[in-house]
Amino acid sequence: MKYNKAHKSLIIFMLFSILVLLVYDLFNEVDKRGEVTEARDFPRIYRILILIISGWFYLLIDKIKKAKFNRQLIVIYGLISLHIIYSTSFGIDSLISLSKILYLLFVYLFFFKFYSVFMNRQTIKYLNLFVIASVLVLSVHIIASRFGLIGNVSTVKTYGNNNAYILLSFLPLIHFNRKLKIKRFLVIILVLGVFLSLKRGAIVALLGCLLGAYFFERRILQRKGIVEKLKRVFVLVSFVVLLFFLYSKFADLFIERLEDFSGDDASIGSGRGNIYNLIWKDWFESNDFITYFLGKGYNSVQVLTKIRTGNALMAHSDGLNFLHSYGLVGISLLLVFVLNQIKTIRKLFIVKSELVIPYFMLFVIFFFKSIYSGNFETPNFIYLLIGYAIINVSLNNLKIKPQ
Repeated sequence: MKYNKAHKSLIIFMLFSILVLLVYDLFNEVDKRGEVTEARDFPRIYRILILIISGWFYLLIDKIKKAKFNRQLIVIYGLISLHIIYSTSFGIDSLISLSKILYLLFVYLFFFKFYSVFMNRQTIKYLNLFVIASVLVLSVHIIASRFGLIGNVSTVKTYGNNNAYILLSFLPLIHFNRKLKIKRFLVIILVLGVFLSLKRGAIVALLGCLLGAYFFERRILQRKGIVEKLKRVFVLVSFVVLLFFLYSKFADLFIERLEDFSGDDASIGSGRGNIYNLIWKDWFESNDFITYFLGKGYNSVQVLTKIRTGNALMAHSDGLNFLHSYGLVGISLLLVFVLNQIKTIRKLFIVKSELVIPYFMLFVIFFFKSIYSGNFETPNFIYLLIGYAIINVSLNNLKIKPQ
């Protein structure tokens, strides 16, 4: 299919729409998961529009190379969708949840199919502009919040900024910007944003990404001589000095954020230990074969925590959420999904492809977010999925498919 003005308008609309939703969510945060409020009407309606367009394009474009990643993602979201549809309390909230799940799936499929057919210098340019705008908006928002320039001054200097995971999701996509100075600037401001977010899981994932990138660069990518090495060393040293300066300025906040790691197992991670134990015991002690095999259904963790604690809380863990909600079937699909990515990273490393760096970053972010927060049922997962879509297309173009 030939690239034309209609396709240009389509990709610009999709990228701009997702950016609009990102900016809207920055200033209209969700207080409670799934809460139906007027403030959330705009993003819900907008996401349904994007879902319709993505679904139409997915059905229109058929002849492309397949990827095992896609099939596994479809199976996982198919399982979640079936649980939503066949729940005993199906209603307006269920329809909202279903639209959110289908939005994530079909937007991923849209970007995979679009860039499979139309990956060229112009479409990559639009992607790079989207990444630049997103990184700048998120980083400036987080940094300004930390210095009390925006938001509630009494709270922004105490708690971790949840937007750090969203910002971190763009790190692998920076790889596709071939302008070295812009790439370095984006990495620096992204690292500063994540660091000042005080979001512990995001900071750990960021460190994992940077260490992995350093290791893979040394082992795979060719250096350009002593001058380039000295430039890299200078940039690294300058950046480390800047981080130490910022740490000294916010040392009391970092110490406060890490205090609960020295507590008991139940309270660790802002009380996550209590939630983890509650979810595990409720599933393990159910003594019900159907619960063990198929779980207690979509949103079961929120129902459980509402009954036990008075607040509907998320699992803050894909593993425990899948186990409790979708049973051994769900956790098995999740494990297969993870193992597939590990095999892909291994193969990229063996063939010495530079795509190993952004793919490794995607996996690290996905993995740590799965442990500390959650991916599959949150709209913000879309930013990681866009990264997966673009890199999976690149793998197909290299004739290296995810294993």
